[in-house]
Amino acid sequence: MANAEKDLKVLGKLNRESSKLKAQTIVLELFVSGITPKSIRAIEVLKDICETYFANRYELKVVDIYREPQMAKQNEVFAVPTLIRRQPGPRKILIGDMTDTAPVFKALGIKREVFK
Repeated sequence: MANAEKDLKVLGKLNRESSKLKAQTIVLELFVSGITPKSIRAIEVLKDICETYFANRYELKVVDIYREPQMAKQNEVFAVPTLIRRQPGPRKILIGDMTDTAPVFKALGIKREVFK
């Protein structure tokens, strides 16, 4: 019975957190360097996460630093791919191809529980 109660508490907590996420629109900028494997991978991973957790409630702008170098300079982007979460605040920055999804989830405010 203790495990069932624990699972119900965890599910309740996840539902409350999910309700908070549903009310928010997330605004993201992803800085990439052309159409490279790392850039493509970062875009695909990020779009999959956003569609799963923020369907119809996210804005994703992909900035190619070769086409818009001033945007990279203005945002102090020194490595790519770089993800900047603009809203909700505070601003978060994540560097990498997004294949390690744990930091991506954390930067986006998504809490995932592992059930045993």
